[in-house]
Amino acid sequence: MRVVVRRAALAAALFAFVFGVVGISPAAAKSFSVPRVVVEAVLNPDGSMRVVEHLDYDFSGVFHHGTRPIPKGDYRIVDMTVSENGRPLPSHGAPYDLSWDYSAKDEQRTFDISYTVLGATKFGSDVGELYWKWVGTDHPPIGVVHAQVIVPGDGNDVKAWFHAGPGGSVQPGKVTTFDKVGLDSGQFAEGRVAVPIAAFSAAAPGSSPRLPTIVREEQEFINADARAKAQDERVKRRNQWFGLAFIPGIVLFLLIWMRWGKDPKPSRDVGEYVHEPPDDPPGVVVGLMHSGTIRPEAFSATVMDLAQRGHLTIEETKEHHLLRDKKDWRFTKLESDDQLASYEKRILDRFFHDAPVTTQSELTAWAKAHQTQAKSFWDGFEKGVNADLKTRRYIKGGRFLPYLLNFLLAIAVAGAGVVAIGSGLAKGAALGTACLLTALLIGLGTLLLRSRTPEGAQRASEWKAFGHMLRDF
Repeated sequence: MRVVVRRAALAAALFAFVFGVVGISPAAAKSFSVPRVVVEAVLNPDGSMRVVEHLDYDFSGVFHHGTRPIPKGDYRIVDMTVSENGRPLPSHGAPYDLSWDYSAKDEQRTFDISYTVLGATKFGSDVGELYWKWVGTDHPPIGVVHAQVIVPGDGNDVKAWFHAGPGGSVQPGKVTTFDKVGLDSGQFAEGRVAVPIAAFSAAAPGSSPRLPTIVREEQEFINADARAKAQDERVKRRNQWFGLAFIPGIVLFLLIWMRWGKDPKPSRDVGEYVHEPPDDPPGVVVGLMHSGTIRPEAFSATVMDLAQRGHLTIEETKEHHLLRDKKDWRFTKLESDDQLASYEKRILDRFFHDAPVTTQSELTAWAKAHQTQAKSFWDGFEKGVNADLKTRRYIKGGRFLPYLLNFLLAIAVAGAGVVAIGSGLAKGAALGTACLLTALLIGLGTLLLRSRTPEGAQRASEWKAFGHMLRDF
């Protein structure tokens, strides 16, 4: 029992050498968000409009320039300024391609943009109409949009509409307000207000009424939104059923596995026990029993096998400290005429590259300090053991086709899951999640497509029987 415990401890120490890598932290990304946009406007009796926009920014990283483009139209913008806390900021490109200068780093800032819109109101014989985009389309997601416009007159018979996607609300009156929580990136927010013509003292009324046209257009917008919503609901209900793709996905994976991944039956029955171990190196045994996957225990088993064959010695060492002893393992090179496989020679060359004596802690420190070389060393060891497996004809080759089919199957099932989750329906989310989990399992199941040859299946059965003998006796 003491020997078993010591060998287990040594194996764990050798694992530390194999996995001696240090993680690299990703660099922080530069970004900003817009938690809130507040617009305060006054519609003047002469049809002009004075606007003050309060733009809240939340910066992550260093920023120096802001922009606020306004498309040209049948109006004119004058008196544009940018300020912060009442302090003017340097600006350029006003009024339609406004940009301004500042310096911000990992902080929240609020910029105030003021301007006057001449010709903002279009007049009919019955009403004056304001139709204005409070927020355009060139912006990231915005947390809250609030716009208010003070109209001339007493506020009676004012009508208003708000176009900002689902969830927007408008309250007409002397102070007409527009509110939207959660404005998506690229989604505009525009308001339309109709004020009785009598409120515009300096206006020249139009020759024909505008309100019937406005009401008709808005009703068409409402009908179009209703049709789009109904179509969207139909698409959502259809897309949720893409989530059932996990069922054929499982069936197809099983068919692929039965065709390419299932091991053949051993050619002869070896019985429950084999009393002598078959003639295979430990690394090959690990690869054989895991269908070609070379696990870390293949490395530690090979090191201990090299010691048993007289290529090195392994000694446990202790350093006495106040609280507890520190254990280590010392490896000493020996001369031997025993023939070595390429991956076995690779281990000895790595262990004794600088001196005929090394320790497990020195090897682990080297792996952490030379991650690229350590990865190359492990890749070479894996390739060497796999080459030995192929030479012994234990593992089937030609895995490109089943791997490709399985990869495409996983992608298809995952894509169906994304479509189902994107439906926004509870059933679609559940089915889509099942698809994503199935796609993950199918991807991991690629390892099951590495199957043994008839010779490999026979040898694996012999090693299993030998393991039964060790376990029982």
